[in-house]
Amino acid sequence: MPMRHHHALFRPYRRSMILLVMASLSVSGQMRPEAILLLGCIRNETTHREYDGIHTALNRLLADLSQFPRTILDTAVRVDSFPDEASLFRARDMNAAYMMWGVVDSSESGPGITIDILNMGQGTVSHIRISINWNESGDAVAETVRSKLQLWLQRTTMVQLIVTTRPPAAAVLLDDASIGETPFEGMLHPGTYRLELKKKPFLPMHIPVSFISGNTYQYDFALSTDEKKTDKRSVVGWLSLSVACLGAGGGAHWQYDRARERYREAIPPADFDRLYNRAIVWEIGRDILFAAAGAALGVMMVRVVF
Repeated sequence: MPMRHHHALFRPYRRSMILLVMASLSVSGQMRPEAILLLGCIRNETTHREYDGIHTALNRLLADLSQFPRTILDTAVRVDSFPDEASLFRARDMNAAYMMWGVVDSSESGPGITIDILNMGQGTVSHIRISINWNESGDAVAETVRSKLQLWLQRTTMVQLIVTTRPPAAAVLLDDASIGETPFEGMLHPGTYRLELKKKPFLPMHIPVSFISGNTYQYDFALSTDEKKTDKRSVVGWLSLSVACLGAGGGAHWQYDRARERYREAIPPADFDRLYNRAIVWEIGRDILFAAAGAALGVMMVRVVF
């Protein structure tokens, strides 16, 4: 079902079109703009007369859709013309959200129906081409058109949401209401929500999202566990140990310098062996502490990288 959008309101048409009106009334008696469709006759330009009443059958089928409200006919719209300024003014007076018209024709690729839908709010036209078979009845063709229009309406007025996670099978919630699990793909109403992902033993994720109608939103998340928090504490621990060993090694180096100076400045009858051994002990202790500080720093770097 190829569909193209153009910013020009209309293109030149060689065919005349008949317009009927679908309008809905709310409980208070006022029309809802998002629920009003100006339905034009699907004009038959083939030799198959069974297609002459497609718009009548389509009107009946659309009236039964939950997306399209119960309708009333309004013959005040000119019924012998392609949508012109008069019908546009009429649509605006009704707060119509869309105007639709079309034609049944045949081409090299076979018979088909071309549907044009004008978005009154955005001033864009959607073109839908539907292939049909010659042996189909008018009611069958109308049912095909209805299903295509329903799909078009769903894609235009709703939002497609796609959520994937690593690992999969995470529960997907919108405003605390479960809508499925990943990998998730579905149609939602536009609006602002709180998207939540849950899967044990992983940490839950909370993401504020805003959806605009007619768009597709795709998210891919990598779930994390408490292990990352443990890793952070471990990194801090190794860093603290490295700093402590480095400080202790600095203290041992200071003691070694003092012991060495005492050994050098000693005069008989001083105990030279004891002074010398004390300097050696502080030197060995200094080297061990500096080595421990380096090892702890190395372990910390490994934890950070991996």
